[in-house]
Amino acid sequence: TLTAQGFPNAKLAGETALKNELNRATREQLPLLLILAAAVLAIFLRIACGDWRRSAVIFAAAAASVGSCLGFMAAFSWPMNAVLLMLPVMVAVIAVADGLHILAAWDALAKLPRNARWFETVRQSWLPCLGASVTSAAGFGVFAFSELEPLQHFGHASTLAILYAYPLITGGLWGGLLLFKSLEKTRARRVDWSAIIRFADHFSAKTPARVTALTLIIALSLAAGLSMLRTETNFLSVFFSEKSEVRRAFDFVDDNLGGSSRIEVVLRGDNEFFATPEGMSGVDTLSQQFADLGTVNNVDSYLLPLGMAHRAFGKDGLPQTEAALSQELLFLSLSRNDTDAGVLPPYLDFNHAAARLSLQTPNLDSPPLRDTIAAIESRTASYNANAANADGSAAVRGEVTGFGVFSHNLGEQVLRTQAVSIILTPLVIGALLLFQFGMRIGLCGLFANLLPLAATTGLIAWLKFPYDFATILIAGVTLGLSVDNTIHFLHHYRRGAKPRGATLAGPALTRTARPIIVTSLLFCCGLAVLACADLVVLRRFAAFTMFGMAAAMAAVLLFLPAILAIINRPGGK
Repeated sequence: TLTAQGFPNAKLAGETALKNELNRATREQLPLLLILAAAVLAIFLRIACGDWRRSAVIFAAAAASVGSCLGFMAAFSWPMNAVLLMLPVMVAVIAVADGLHILAAWDALAKLPRNARWFETVRQSWLPCLGASVTSAAGFGVFAFSELEPLQHFGHASTLAILYAYPLITGGLWGGLLLFKSLEKTRARRVDWSAIIRFADHFSAKTPARVTALTLIIALSLAAGLSMLRTETNFLSVFFSEKSEVRRAFDFVDDNLGGSSRIEVVLRGDNEFFATPEGMSGVDTLSQQFADLGTVNNVDSYLLPLGMAHRAFGKDGLPQTEAALSQELLFLSLSRNDTDAGVLPPYLDFNHAAARLSLQTPNLDSPPLRDTIAAIESRTASYNANAANADGSAAVRGEVTGFGVFSHNLGEQVLRTQAVSIILTPLVIGALLLFQFGMRIGLCGLFANLLPLAATTGLIAWLKFPYDFATILIAGVTLGLSVDNTIHFLHHYRRGAKPRGATLAGPALTRTARPIIVTSLLFCCGLAVLACADLVVLRRFAAFTMFGMAAAMAAVLLFLPAILAIINRPGGK
């Protein structure tokens, strides 16, 4: 509309424009991400499976899982947002990972008669796949306890979709293997997996102490970055790049037009309190104190139209007597602006018992915003104390609010969500590992997954990236996904271990190394789709989660066999 009216360079800024831009980006990104994810998944499956029939079965089950995920969100009327955009990609990859592990078991049993082969495949795969689904659901589901509604929706939707994906992928693939003999065929492998397995087995079994020490040094060095942890809830910094149109519009307003953000201070007193010289003088003093803050560019209150009215009566400054003040407030209450709206309602209520001070600021990142709000709250508290009645009761009650305070409170909730995620996820997953594998092996599996988690979260802080609405998901998501590979490995480790063999992890590596590497690469490819998104929050989530998955893959293939060799726990009990 502005362009049509002759303003070709018009740009929108402000809170409403920011929300609209987020909604627009979310609507446009979802179809693109789904199409790209489907294309990447299909290509990767064709390469990994070597047969279009196998690829089609797994792809169909993964598509059904994604459809169920979106269906759950629609059924519960959960709106699609920037956080939930990444969920369909992750659900698809989880479903495909189970399918690849089932095919690995099927191919390893090729010497058995067909019926016996099928039953043994089901027997060897149903529990690891179920355990992997439950632990993934637990890793994602802890966000249902967040105070942030988008993260609550993420936790609920991911839990339902992942658990629902288990019968879809297992049932679909088991049924296909039973009904279609064409799925029995295996292709010649282009990768020498035996060489990779021998390297991992030799490296971890021959020098377990060195592998363990080196892994601990690297992980703890990265985890030390957690001491520099900070959060960021500035929507512009979190979601949009510096070169985006909306960022440029906000920067222009900040640099040239006084600032694009506001913090509101609401003062409440007795009826007609702000129609007295005492109330007016207190608001004037408080306004000057706020204006002295370096991050506050302007303070609007009912003193602005009051001063204009006073000048209209031929006098400077503000009215000095109660009679003059009452007369000019009455005049303003009957006045209207060019849109026929009242002049006083934005600043003063009808009973003159509540006054609003609107502080104009630039769009602040979390640290300066926190300091600014603290300074405003301190000055407001001092004003409240100075305005006390003779009997000591509060004459005025001040409250700091507005969009800036909302962003600040989001930062506090982000920290709490991160703390809950880091504490609750390992507890739940650790309990499941201990239940399945016993104390010693279960603790080894948990430890092998905590190190990549600590390294990834520490790396975020080392690189001076803040924890925001997406990076807080990385801890739970990385642990929930990496533990899948751990469960499959430990199931085969316990089944194939020998009483006092020197390389207890050898049989487990033989059965699981290929699907672990393939599924990890698949997940990284799926996350790479998010790197094509316009939203910075999705690209950052993709980059660090890919690092976490790569670290988790190395931990399962190298560190976990090494630590198991050290404790040498035969039989897993």
